Amino acid sequence: MSGKQWCEDVAFRASQFLTVFSETTSFLQDRALLRGIAQALVVVLLVRLLWSCMCGEKEKANHKAPRSPEAEELGAYMREHGFPSEPHEEAVFLPGRELGWNNAPDPLPFENDGCSGHFISLHRATYDKALDRSGDYPYGHYFLKKSRVWEARMQLRFKDPPPKIADLFFGIELDDYVHMSAGTKRTMSFFVRTLKGVVGKQVYHSPGDNPDLVSGLIEQPTFVMPVWAFDQFIVTPEGEEPPRLNDPDIEFMGSKRVKRVNEFRKELEALDLQVGPVYTFFFWGISKWLDKINWQVLIPLTSVPISFNKFCGNPPVRVVMYTLNKGRSTEKRHLKSFKKYYLNFAFWSSLNRPSAEKVKELMREESSKQHGGGGQDLIRGLLPGKMQKGKKQWQMCCVGR
Repeated sequence: MSGKQWCEDVAFRASQFLTVFSETTSFLQDRALLRGIAQALVVVLLVRLLWSCMCGEKEKANHKAPRSPEAEELGAYMREHGFPSEPHEEAVFLPGRELGWNNAPDPLPFENDGCSGHFISLHRATYDKALDRSGDYPYGHYFLKKSRVWEARMQLRFKDPPPKIADLFFGIELDDYVHMSAGTKRTMSFFVRTLKGVVGKQVYHSPGDNPDLVSGLIEQPTFVMPVWAFDQFIVTPEGEEPPRLNDPDIEFMGSKRVKRVNEFRKELEALDLQVGPVYTFFFWGISKWLDKINWQVLIPLTSVPISFNKFCGNPPVRVVMYTLNKGRSTEKRHLKSFKKYYLNFAFWSSLNRPSAEKVKELMREESSKQHGGGGQDLIRGLLPGKMQKGKKQWQMCCVGR
């Protein structure tokens, strides 16, 4: 077992140990137990220190490792066409060719077969602690005195009779199966159990099917939640103007989950989705454990950052909202052939971009031969069309509209 795997294993077991103790404190109050709790806390702190020393520097080194010439060229191209120079989140909606980034002054529109809508991603300046504390960046003051790391806001207007609210799933999925070490699998298992404690046990999680072991239809790695895992929602009746997703007062509108989980869940479960109204949903509940800009996962109880790639393989990661149409099938897996997507976009960090070829694939471009072939033309052919230079906002690459 490598030193890094040992760190992961000890951290996982120590976190489990502390969790068991915390669950029993309400029943036992003797001094021996309190001494045990103190010892457990010391163990966790020591593991955190060990992990930081043995693993943290390596993660940091990897985080700042030199990029390939192709990645550097792609980054330069994006900056040239108005993308921020500071670290940021990037995303592309599927289907479509809209590419944008976080903390935009204007929401990004999207459209698919099931609905049309708008989306905006807000994110703390986690890449610069001093800047984050100052709040002196777009939406920075919104995050002051809040523990969330990011917030996702989306508006949907259904085109066809929508499904029942209970049949919608929201979360993330990956394109490919990820091979993990035993230690990473245990860490992921603990992480998922912790998230279930936050958003509810109705979470559906699957590491996906290993194509080396499973033949036929393959399930993608999936982590999705019922819609009542959202943190806030607003219903705007047909004919009325919905609030803009960047409205400073939107946080005070609608119904919120905080301090009223049971009531909030009942309100969402009673929601009768219709064609006509606009539905606005907010999500930030698990954000304190996932730093999208630094591309890191924070393990509960230790706060030790781990590269997101340990769980997702390589970027991008897809954010999805879908319903399942299994017909008479008894299949329990969430197979892609059963899914009807209402939200589907791929995201990544500017610090950890997919390959230029993958971005090109996501942008639904044809082969590089269409743009003359070759490295330079491949990069320049990624985002054809006119873009406004110099404006730091979640812009659209209006291609082939």
